[in-house]
Amino acid sequence: MAGIRRFGLTMVVAFAAGGLAMTAVAEEPHLAGALAALSDANGYLSQTTGNKGGHPQKAMALIAQAEAEIRAVAP
Repeated sequence: MAGIRRFGLTMVVAFAAGGLAMTAVAEEPHLAGALAALSDANGYLSQTTGNKGGHPQKAMALIAQAEAEIRAVAP
């Protein structure tokens, strides 16, 4: 009985993982658009004058992190 439950749980996890993979593939055009928007935002932030409390630099670091996350799912 425990083997059947384990098999059922394995199947649920496999279907869920497959669904997530399909979602990433289906959204690739949107991911490309997101990368372009992040690149634009980074360009605007790089043109700011003054330190502004370091916030533009922090935002640029977060943009770089977001770009890396998007590239991790979009071939």
